[in-house]
Amino acid sequence: MPHSRLSGTLRGKFDRKQTGTCDWAEAKALVAFRERADSWDGKISPPPPPVSTAIPDVADLQIREIRSRLAAVAEWTSVDVGD
Repeated sequence: MPHSRLSGTLRGKFDRKQTGTCDWAEAKALVAFRERADSWDGKISPPPPPVSTAIPDVADLQIREIRSRLAAVAEWTSVDVGD
């Protein structure tokens, strides 16, 4: 009985592999494992670090915005409106 084969694209790489089994359930399990790993060798890579703005960067941005507003208020309140 011939062995099952699988083919497809994982992480942008197309490949074909023999499953080494002629049992359909075993072949499906192998495919599911590799799909979950998103890897042809079945090794799971660590996820990439999340892309986000760091808390200190956000805090710094907020502080600069508050200082800008306070400067505008201080400038507005010190304006001589005349008699």
